Amino acid sequence: MSRAVPHTLRQAADAFVRYRIHVSVLTFFIVLTVYVDAARRVSLEGVLVALSFALVAAYAYLINKVTDAAEDKVNVHAGALEERKRLPVLIAALACLLLPLAYLVPLANPGVLGIYTFIAVLGFLYSFPVSILGVTFRLKDIFALKTAFSSLSWSLLVVAVFCLFTSAWSPFWTWMLVLIFSVTAPIEIVWDIRDVEGDARHGIHTIPNTLGVAPARAIALVLLALAAFAGYELDLSIYSSIALLASLAFVIAASPRRGKWFYHSIVFVWILALAF
Repeated sequence: MSRAVPHTLRQAADAFVRYRIHVSVLTFFIVLTVYVDAARRVSLEGVLVALSFALVAAYAYLINKVTDAAEDKVNVHAGALEERKRLPVLIAALACLLLPLAYLVPLANPGVLGIYTFIAVLGFLYSFPVSILGVTFRLKDIFALKTAFSSLSWSLLVVAVFCLFTSAWSPFWTWMLVLIFSVTAPIEIVWDIRDVEGDARHGIHTIPNTLGVAPARAIALVLLALAAFAGYELDLSIYSSIALLASLAFVIAASPRRGKWFYHSIVFVWILALAF
């Protein structure tokens, strides 16, 4: 019995990161934190909007697990999805996509619903191949678009929260937009360092496998410097400042040889920082 419990916990932990549940949790806290910073209070509206975008993030990552089965078999730390699990995971992804509409449609906020729809479409085009004029491609196969569109999706969370308020655009929103983009983009770049072998083999032109690991790391560090400046303008909490320093160490230490828990650790660091 004593051995069975740790084994069950390991399986649960592996499933948690394999299906990127921690990324959805981070999405929830990002949206809720921006909302609370803007409204100076927690509300049911803020919680439900945060939950909605957490679920659309889950949708995007789940369909990506389905389409990236071949790459993930090469990227040993990515956690390849077994054939028999692909249909259930796809059904779960569709459920995550549709469930928030039960709240967002009655909310009747065109901006929030529009951004939700845009992120959902972007998540589909990111993973599934499309054909235009006889040319079949995925957005993630085009150089740098994988990182750009992922980071754009994270940044749009700020705009979605802004749409809940009637006030005019202010420097707060600009710096928050810069902060979210320049924190998430380095993490996306470093995750591509993890997947450099599988991505290169399957024609996905990421920054690390096109420019090299060292230049990719340098780009990530420049972005984190921009994040630090945005954080200064926003007067970040001590917890978020620590998470920013952890992100710096994360980028410097990044290597294709690092284990999977190294790559997921920075997500948990940011979750803890935003939760307090």
